[in-house]
Amino acid sequence: MKKILAVLAGLFISTSVCAQNLPAGSIGSVTNPATGVNALYTFNFTATTTGSDYIGFAFRQDPAFWSFTNPVLEVTGTTTNLLTNGNLSAGGPVQVSTNSGTQTIQAPANWGVWYQNGTYPAAAGSWSSGQWYDGAVGSYDGIYQGVSLIAGDHYTITFDAVSTSQAASAAQAMIGVYAGTCQSVSLAASACTPNTTSFTPLAVPAQTVNAGNASAPPVANPASAPTVVSTAPGTPIVTTASSLGTAVTTTSVAYGTSTAVPVTTYSPTTYASSYVDAGRNNGQSVSVTRTTTVVATTPFSTVTTVTVPVYTTTVVTVPHITTTTTTPTTVTTYSDNTTTTANGTPVVTSSTTNVATSSVATTYNVSSTTQTGNVSQSAVGTQSASASATGLKDAMAVRTFNAFLVDPLATKDGSWITPSYQYAKTNGIDRTGGWDMGYQTTVENNTAGFGARYSRTNADGYTNSTTQADNYAVNAYLLNKSEDFWVKGSVGYAKSNYTASVSLPTLALYNNTSAHQNNIYADATLYSAATYYGFRPLIGITVNKSDVSSSYNGSSLLNTTPNSNTRTTPYIGARYEITDDIALEGRVSQTQDFKTVGSLRATAKTQVLDNTYLELSAGVDKGSGYTAAVGMVGLRVNF
Repeated sequence: MKKILAVLAGLFISTSVCAQNLPAGSIGSVTNPATGVNALYTFNFTATTTGSDYIGFAFRQDPAFWSFTNPVLEVTGTTTNLLTNGNLSAGGPVQVSTNSGTQTIQAPANWGVWYQNGTYPAAAGSWSSGQWYDGAVGSYDGIYQGVSLIAGDHYTITFDAVSTSQAASAAQAMIGVYAGTCQSVSLAASACTPNTTSFTPLAVPAQTVNAGNASAPPVANPASAPTVVSTAPGTPIVTTASSLGTAVTTTSVAYGTSTAVPVTTYSPTTYASSYVDAGRNNGQSVSVTRTTTVVATTPFSTVTTVTVPVYTTTVVTVPHITTTTTTPTTVTTYSDNTTTTANGTPVVTSSTTNVATSSVATTYNVSSTTQTGNVSQSAVGTQSASASATGLKDAMAVRTFNAFLVDPLATKDGSWITPSYQYAKTNGIDRTGGWDMGYQTTVENNTAGFGARYSRTNADGYTNSTTQADNYAVNAYLLNKSEDFWVKGSVGYAKSNYTASVSLPTLALYNNTSAHQNNIYADATLYSAATYYGFRPLIGITVNKSDVSSSYNGSSLLNTTPNSNTRTTPYIGARYEITDDIALEGRVSQTQDFKTVGSLRATAKTQVLDNTYLELSAGVDKGSGYTAAVGMVGLRVNF
């Protein structure tokens, strides 16, 4: 109800206040972004005048407020912030002298405050630690700062901003970005009065220098500020950095002339084999590679001496990269003997020198036999096989997403029992059938009930993997229909006992897993009490805590048991009630396992006997890698 009143208030303000367009002269703007999204905004411009210029920001937010932080002005390509108090950390109450006498405002230190054509809007901006918080209604206000710029240099403006609510139109929620010359480019930047008719300054930057200092006397707008005496090039800033590139190593091998004198007598050869298995689970499949080594051993009696010289030449080439950054500077001297230094556009140059080193190593391959021995040879072969790793994970994910919940709006009061069936396609096929039962009663505007479910799951269609499960669930719920909203809350518990099998017949490997999943879950849904063109909007969230335990026999390489987790599933949708007994409901849910899932459910009730009703429901789900169809039919008896 509070949110509805806020929206109505915003609509009243936006329609009753004399609207103002964005003042002329902006270099860019931010227009009505999404609610609550803190974004970084970037704007670029080229200075046209050397001397005192200004950078300014104007705000309008009819329904809510802007939070404006971290303004930065840099010479493009550099990282030095040219703004004083750029993080807005300093500020507070400051007294300024105006035509109406001394006024107290909340301002950031070293920043001027201005208003569109002197119009003071409702919810005008105010400084708080680290931000300018502005909700100006109907016209614009904001802050600006004088800076010393160089004509022809390119500059970049960045800042962070977040809107606490989205306006009905773009013109009602904007930030304007401004850059231009001061009325006198020869005055110190702190005395800058922007050369524009769009805004009227309440205080120039020099008047907010003591913002937050209660003991400081009011600072009048400087009548005569220091003037520019001269500008001259300063000492360039030169930095040099060295780095090493990726070394390139080349190796060449040359063999000398070998000598060998063999006299050999061979005996029968014997063979021995062994293997090693290595497994890998990438989330979608589990694969095992078997490496088999066969060693052939031949006894021999021989006298052989073989000598082979080996010459190995290695050349290592390393690039040496030298980067030099030269930043020109301009020094401005004022009549009070103060100076300011402004950095120009950096010029970056680099050079590369390759340094190569080489070495030659000589080794000798020598073999000799003067008595009986063995000649051994080995042959290595590999064999791989894979199986799906998602069978058990998908079954648990389907159970978690399809928590047992009873829809009191589609249910008649009384006791009920119904068979249910679900078909789900993930990476394989999940078929679940069972029985649901429960009881529901309504007293005035409150409906309460409970239900229980038993079902049997068979998941197949996975490579070398099958999963079966027995599922048990209980659920209790309460629906309250108030004048403004309908609220439904549910809590439940579910237990599933899984038997999963993963096998690789070609390698004679298997894994039989017994897993147990305990789910504790809660669901809350908010319905609109009113319908719009027959549709009743809804929004809700389901929180499901899944604890998994398991044991297995067989190869640990084929273990695919997922971990325990907690899933939070928000959803939004609408319900369309064709008649009191026939309804459609659509939802869009955001899940961790299946991304965005769209759901459609149809329910129908019809009386077949006194106090006895036939109830039908059917539905489909579609998400990323997930498609499901559900159906139920059963009888309800009122006692």
